[in-house]
Amino acid sequence: MVRVKAQVMTRDESTGGWVPLGRGGMSIVGLRRLTTANDKDVTTEYRLHGQRIADQSVSETYDCAMPDSSQRQIQKLEGTEP
Repeated sequence: MVRVKAQVMTRDESTGGWVPLGRGGMSIVGLRRLTTANDKDVTTEYRLHGQRIADQSVSETYDCAMPDSSQRQIQKLEGTEP
């Protein structure tokens, strides 16, 4: 759906601030829509996926499903909410 170049950050609860994820560096971060169908219904899942530019690495944190509340907001923006 969309891709951007970004510095991926994570929350550091010990300091109350944000720090670069892993070894830092710029990443290509994208929002993907995955649609699957079975005999009963069709489901759509939105996932965040990132790949660090320096070494093309992908971690689990970079590839994760978005929370249901965020997925509903995206569907609302797309006009595809159930």
